[in-house]
Amino acid sequence: MWKTLRIVWIAMLLTGLVMNGIYSNAEATETSAIRVEKTTSSVGKGKAYIPRVTGITQPDLQEKINANLKAAILALAQEEQDASLNGDFEVSFDNGSLLGIHFIGYSMTPGAAHPNKIDAGIHMDLTTGAIYSLKDLFVFGIDFEGEIKALCEKNQEQYRLHLPGLYDTWPHSEFVQSWSGNSQSLLLQASSMRVYSIPRYATGVISGYRVPYADLSGIINHDSDLWKKLRAHVIDKMHIQVGEVLAGVKVASVDRRANSLVDVTFDGAIELVGESEWQDNTGDGPGYIFTIAEAYLNKMPVLDNSAAIRGLRLKTKLGSDQVLPRQKTKVRIIIDEYSTGERQIAKSATLIKILDLNLK
Repeated sequence: MWKTLRIVWIAMLLTGLVMNGIYSNAEATETSAIRVEKTTSSVGKGKAYIPRVTGITQPDLQEKINANLKAAILALAQEEQDASLNGDFEVSFDNGSLLGIHFIGYSMTPGAAHPNKIDAGIHMDLTTGAIYSLKDLFVFGIDFEGEIKALCEKNQEQYRLHLPGLYDTWPHSEFVQSWSGNSQSLLLQASSMRVYSIPRYATGVISGYRVPYADLSGIINHDSDLWKKLRAHVIDKMHIQVGEVLAGVKVASVDRRANSLVDVTFDGAIELVGESEWQDNTGDGPGYIFTIAEAYLNKMPVLDNSAAIRGLRLKTKLGSDQVLPRQKTKVRIIIDEYSTGERQIAKSATLIKILDLNLK
């Protein structure tokens, strides 16, 4: 009798230690996770918001990254003396290896009739601090600019962007004349790139084309550093192993059967923004479905065929002091125990912290 109770007591103690370890590891990952904060810089009479990266474990590399990001944004100001720079940015891509910054603003020269509108993409290698150009994605010597323009002309209906508040009197002929492969009018995304040019005196959202990488596969250099960084969060279903790190989280378990990856689960905290909503049927009973904001899709490992799937089924270990509203709400959260697989009805994760409710 006493022997049995002692065994049960030891088992409960070990379970408690393991659970405490899980939460401790999650908190450690959270505090060491790469984050992008905002600082300001005065240029002329203007004010520009500058990204500041934190959480890089190498101080010298973090300093280099931040210096290069700041220099790249300040260089967007007009070259004339006393020109000002105003603007803000958003993160357009972040998979732990590659950071995309989308800066929107304007530069004004004293005495000029109109400001110069700025809408630029900056793509930073978080492992080296280098800033990439579009040419770094393609086979050396290929006319990638001509290929992209030809594809945009051929597939205008499929590629053309239609966004809220869009300035859409933008003609294709203007894109052909003004966009070049050296332009910063470029945003790299998970499965496509957005290319555009800025009409003179235009305000508001700028039109453009979303060109799938699949349509550029024949000229992409698949061995290039940029391509590898773009794909750093994509799961290789036939070779992924326990202990491997993707998008900053570690593979905890792999269930592979024949040629199918049934399930892969990751250990590590991931910060996400999106909309949560209670549903009576999530495919696995009632619960919360979290729709991930597009800019955050790259922050988690994905299978190629599920890269665009934004739904995430949430389990919760939160106490009564932290509860998601049942109605659709835009929130910022931290998840752990993220799981995906080819035979899953939906991706799933454990909600471990709510950072912000009712985001705008």
